[in-house]
Order: sequence, then C-alpha cells, then structure tokens
Amino acid sequence: MKYTIGAYIFDTDQLLLTREGEVVSFRLNEAKLLALFLSEPNKLFSKEEILDKVWAGKIVAEQAVFQNVRNLRAIFGEESIKTFSKKGYQWQLSIRRVNDELTTNSADMSVVSSGAVNSGGSEREGKSKVKRKLIAVSFLLSTLMMVAVGWWQFTISALPKLAFIPLIAAQELPQTFVDSLEDSLRNAEHFKAVDFSAQKVSQDFFWAPQKYFHTISQTTKAPYVFMGKVSEQAGSFRIQYLLKSSKTVGELNSKRRQRPS
Repeated sequence: MKYTIGAYIFDTDQLLLTREGEVVSFRLNEAKLLALFLSEPNKLFSKEEILDKVWAGKIVAEQAVFQNVRNLRAIFGEESIKTFSKKGYQWQLSIRRVNDELTTNSADMSVVSSGAVNSGGSEREGKSKVKRKLIAVSFLLSTLMMVAVGWWQFTISALPKLAFIPLIAAQELPQTFVDSLEDSLRNAEHFKAVDFSAQKVSQDFFWAPQKYFHTISQTTKAPYVFMGKVSEQAGSFRIQYLLKSSKTVGELNSKRRQRPS
C-alpha cells in the first residue's frame, strides 16, 4: 500500500520512501515504525507496543524507540510525531492513500537515480531486487557485528564504540548500493560507529590487523575495529569481514549468502 505524506511517497509493502522520484535513505526499523504509524494514524502507540511490533520481541533498550522517532522527525518535521508523556507516540500529519498507477513513474525513477543495474524485466523488479540485496547484506553484516561485540553489553547510557573502516567492494556493485550498505551499518543501534579512513592503514589492516589495531583503536578511542569486503560471485554475495578487539587475534571470516531472487 502506498501513501503520500506531503512531498513523500511511502510504500508500506516494500518499506520504500521516495521524494520526487528519488529514494530517501533511512533504516529498516525506521521504515517499520513509519508503516506502523500509518497503519493506524489516529492511534496512540505505547513504547511497549512499538517495541513488540517493530522489533518483534527482540531485547532492545527503550531508547531505541526514541532514536527512531527522532530520526523520522528529522525527515518529516518535529510536528510529525507527538509525544505523550508516559503514554507513547501518535502520528500527526495528514496522509493520503495513493493508487499504484499514480506512483509507478516515481518508483521507477528511483531505480535509475540509484544506479541499479537491471539486465532483464521491468525497472520496478530491478528496484525490488536491489532493495532486497541491500537488506539481506546489511542484516547479515550487522548481525555478525552485533553477536561478536556481545549484545548483552549494550546499555542505554553507554553504547560501545566501534571503529568503522570503509567497505572494500567489488567494482561490479553499484556505488549507491555500497554507500547505502555502509550507512545502514554505521547507523546500527547496538554500537556507536566511529569512521576511520586512512587509506593505507585501512587496506593493510585487513591482512595484518595485529600491526595496526592499536593505532586505530587509540586514534578513534574505540575498543573494536571492523572492516569488510563485499563481492558478488555466481549469484551469491561473498562477505569477508574482520572484527577485532584487544582480546582477540585477527582472523579472516567469510560468509556466503544466496542472492535474493
């Protein structure tokens, strides 16, 4: 189902937000929260209900709700979501359901602007495939990072810092895809990413982490350092990642995930 929110169009089925034909980048949980608000725009949702429906019972801090509400307000304006003290949140802006035919052109334009490559079928199918790829890879990498750091350590008051080295991506992957993937990882809720982009050190760190870990950790004041490589081979994504702390020995890990059809 598609809705217009001012100049925006939001597809609740694909969790895709566009403005004047261009995709607006925001996180998956923010998209789920927006879809929840639009499903019953006059309803006051409690924090508990939001946590249950958006995070599906996962153990996360209530602060996550506030952060996602704040990010939606950054897109739609402070007045878009009203806070009711000790009660919850309610959507405030007017919305209108849109006929699929009216938004086809806008959705197709977003594929072209994103630089997605679609060798066959419609542009709409290409857009869906690219989005599914991004969600799949982002989810896998962020999950691996979360497990390795230890999700039980995360608290509202102090999220662990993680030095984030830009991904090394195969040339055949669209740059917009890589950028969106990096943004999704940087904005993960379970740690605070600190960018580290010294090119020489970054490239060497992947193969000799023990040589550069302390330099990167001291520079960023982060106890963890993450670096990953993403490629596409024979219809599957190949993900090589390195997550190192002062207590671990640098090891290269490799995962494969079948490309979504």
